[in-house]
Amino acid sequence: MTRLYKALAGLALLIGVAHAVPAQATADFTLSKSVSAGTFTLTNNSNDLFVDELVVAGTGATAGTTLPGWSATAFFFNDPLNCLGGTGFNVGSGFCYKLTDNTTGTPIGQGSATFTYDSSFDDQSVPSNFFVLFTNDAGASFACSGTTNRGCNLAVPEPAPLGLFVVGLLGVAVAARRRTSAMVKEELS
Repeated sequence: MTRLYKALAGLALLIGVAHAVPAQATADFTLSKSVSAGTFTLTNNSNDLFVDELVVAGTGATAGTTLPGWSATAFFFNDPLNCLGGTGFNVGSGFCYKLTDNTTGTPIGQGSATFTYDSSFDDQSVPSNFFVLFTNDAGASFACSGTTNRGCNLAVPEPAPLGLFVVGLLGVAVAARRRTSAMVKEELS
């Protein structure tokens, strides 16, 4: 009977781990760069997440945007747009694109937006690190970080597989406890 409990617990644990964070074919957010054109293109592949800020690590003198209500800056250990405040991300120098005026501009919903930057010191073959701050339909704020070659995702475990994961852990604990109890009884006999 103990082997059956272990087998079922292991199966539940395996299914829970395999499905706790579903694999996505496409990242929620991708960033591509064109060094020759001096542009970053942010693509939001989600229909219910809205980007308020993009920060790309790098070195350059200028950054620009034509999006209404958005501001852009290149920074080097200073943060004039307060792009890093409270994010937990540590970027010494780079480019910040931020929605600073909600009355004239909107967050980036599903689709793409292109930003300019000084690409003098960049190399197309070297991936750039970036992070985005975004909100969902309910107004909750999130962040994710990635690189230009892999993008980033809002990885939230689904409730059902997470439940299987917990059931699997409990099953392993019960099986271990029964084994320990059986060993103690055997020693006492």
